[in-house]
Amino acid sequence: MSRSTDLAPRLARALVASLLLLSTTDARASACCTGTTTTLPTRLGACERFSLAAVAGAEASTSRWTSDGAVAAASPAEASATGSLAAGLRLHRTLQLGVALPVRYGWRTATGLTDAGGGVGDVQVRALLEPVQTSGPSPVAVLGIDAPTGRDWAHADGPLLADVTGRGLLLATGGVGVEQTGGKIPWSTLVDLSADVEGTVPARLGVGGSLGVALGSAWSVSGVARHEHDLAADGTARTRVGATVVYGVPVAWRTWAAVTTDLPVPGLGRATTALLAGSLGFAWIG
Repeated sequence: MSRSTDLAPRLARALVASLLLLSTTDARASACCTGTTTTLPTRLGACERFSLAAVAGAEASTSRWTSDGAVAAASPAEASATGSLAAGLRLHRTLQLGVALPVRYGWRTATGLTDAGGGVGDVQVRALLEPVQTSGPSPVAVLGIDAPTGRDWAHADGPLLADVTGRGLLLATGGVGVEQTGGKIPWSTLVDLSADVEGTVPARLGVGGSLGVALGSAWSVSGVARHEHDLAADGTARTRVGATVVYGVPVAWRTWAAVTTDLPVPGLGRATTALLAGSLGFAWIG
């Protein structure tokens, strides 16, 4: 009789513990899969397995940096229609893979000359490693390649090289950073280095970061800043800032609008054209 009396409280305690465990697991899964949409629209969230995205945009020259870092009028003046098709796949909870195929059609004008042309750009492949799974700041690593599928300047047909869509180089990229993708104030930092596999051009160092605000479960806004320069005394450099607005439903779809611009300030760039760009994107998430 005493054994039956002792058994009943034990079963009750076990049942309560099981229910608490199940409710905690369900709550975590629910939070994971119905959390706020990401401020990085082409990245997969914690519960997202794949994405298919399309982006359309345009860009135009605003000025240029001279070889000594001064700011001058853009010459030649240029504008282009841009776009890309992208796909992402989560291979593991700590690893995701992304592939992007850009396209471009450009126009350039100079004194007495007009040139136009375009096509497919260089295919980009990126692997993102997130070794620590936490709701707080965590380290990330990026590895990637850019394949020379576009048209480089040596194969351009136009007098102003408006039909150039790629660099004609096989580039390898690696980077490390720290980011916090969850919460109301997501942010990220990244330092990366890209280099030509054959060593024909200088390596390029980039430093960037983003800061966002999650506005409920569907909206987010963020700002980005990035500086990059060639590791050579006579190389090119540029500094860009931008903003992105994202609206979507986690594990379903998201759409976004983005604008970026080079900062035409003396000393923040060198030997390159300063551009203003805008884009709209849509991604189907599963």
